[in-house]
Amino acid sequence: GVAYTAVSNKLNFAGGRLTNTFNVPLLNNGLPGSTQTVNLVLLNPTGSAVLGVPSTDVLNIINDETEQLQFALASFSADDTDTVATITVVRIGATNVAVAVNFSTSDGSAKNGIDYTMATGTVTFADGVVTNTFTIPIVAHPPGALETNQTVHVTLTTPTGGATLGSPINAQLIIV
Repeated sequence: GVAYTAVSNKLNFAGGRLTNTFNVPLLNNGLPGSTQTVNLVLLNPTGSAVLGVPSTDVLNIINDETEQLQFALASFSADDTDTVATITVVRIGATNVAVAVNFSTSDGSAKNGIDYTMATGTVTFADGVVTNTFTIPIVAHPPGALETNQTVHVTLTTPTGGATLGSPINAQLIIV
């Protein structure tokens, strides 16, 4: 397997022993991902031994690679005739727990209420999810209105669930 080395061996229960263990070697592959599972099976008892219930189980291998949340790009764009700009946030590293990060906007050359509507909130990533989006409302301008490109600053803060901030955590929305 990618996360473990397969094992097949014999467990001996000598001298009235009631429990026993075996090792499944795990491989630190450094790859991001969610929790992986390995099916474990006891079979072929010898002598007068009988397999009890359960004789199967599942080993969960929890990915503990660092999780980072960051913008997919350092710069996003939207047309001034669009109603919203879509901003993409990505998760880098492990994906086996739910994490979240806050976002906020602030004026660059674009002005809140004139060119866009200020947006704040939280982007949540469920277990296994590596990309998510949020939107920033764009204030419509009349067709043909003479206007130069306007910028909005977008920032990520306060990650939760064990995640940290990656890079970039500051992005720019350009309204063209």
